[in-house]
Amino acid sequence: MFLTEGSSIGGSITTSGSLSGDTTGAINDALAAASVADLAVYPMNPAGLDLATDRMIEGFTRQVDTASENNTRGFGGREIAHEDLANVNTQFMQARNQLRDLAALTGGVSLVDTNDLSSAVDRVLRDASDYYVLGYEPDKEVKGTRVRPLEVRVTRPGVRVLSRRGYMAPPGNPDAEKVPSNLSPAIRTLLAGIVPVDALPMVVQMVAIGEQKGKVRYAVITETAGGPLVDGLDGDRIGIEQAILSIDGNGKMSNATQKKAELKVNPQQVETLGALGLRTVWCIDLPPGPHQVRVATVHQQTGRGGSMYLDVTVEAGKPPTPEALQTLSQTPKPTAFVDPEAKKLMAPPGGSQ
Repeated sequence: MFLTEGSSIGGSITTSGSLSGDTTGAINDALAAASVADLAVYPMNPAGLDLATDRMIEGFTRQVDTASENNTRGFGGREIAHEDLANVNTQFMQARNQLRDLAALTGGVSLVDTNDLSSAVDRVLRDASDYYVLGYEPDKEVKGTRVRPLEVRVTRPGVRVLSRRGYMAPPGNPDAEKVPSNLSPAIRTLLAGIVPVDALPMVVQMVAIGEQKGKVRYAVITETAGGPLVDGLDGDRIGIEQAILSIDGNGKMSNATQKKAELKVNPQQVETLGALGLRTVWCIDLPPGPHQVRVATVHQQTGRGGSMYLDVTVEAGKPPTPEALQTLSQTPKPTAFVDPEAKKLMAPPGGSQ
């Protein structure tokens, strides 16, 4: 649900009334990202049934062109109030059309021309509560900014289909080509995505545990949902494939590492794993500055995978908090693997884990 009065495009309108290239590119990127994320957009206008002239109430006065050649005293010049009004009307209609197009192309509904916002919210909830997911793979690679049309038809009489009318190629993602080739194809796909994938839900947190040669060392704790791992379990083995990498503010990748783990579980352990999930603990070193840490997990038995992206700004000289790892070690969550550096810190005082 997109709460907005519409895009204030202002100077982006050319003399012909079309959008500038920068504005068009931003809209194309938004449509492409919505396609990749399977996102239906429902624009809603909090101003309700407004008019283009509403925004001209404050500060609008009759104006003349004081630069006119014959206007030496500021009088008698060309009136330009009608030009301002035409420009405001153009901007108003352009904003409305953008929102309607955004809704139609993503499979949503435009809710901008109503004062009944409660009914509009109910419409969104109804649509999001009951729907079909249909998908197909194009026989040719999708490139460029052209919208590929889609049409969904049904044979049942009296039914109106509300669906996405087209799709676009995702905006260029230079990171996709940089993901190390030594990682498995499934992992590379998850780590190179524009947005994370939640088909295998995960929770990821980072804990600063020290500094090493000018870099801050982090423990990256991942907790993968246990339900998908034990659903349809055939036998007593559960295997996962997990990888991690980091991307700095300049787009440079590092810390790309992949591990596999296979657990042999009895019925009681299956129940515990399904309820609590599966933990892993990585260690990575990051220099000061902005970074994005990406983690991807694939369930080897089903091929189901998920990813999580964390944005972090690394600051050197801040006190580490390794005691947080000891707290984790006291929880009964099943653990697939722990980095040796983190394992030292997770050991209880006076003993070993």
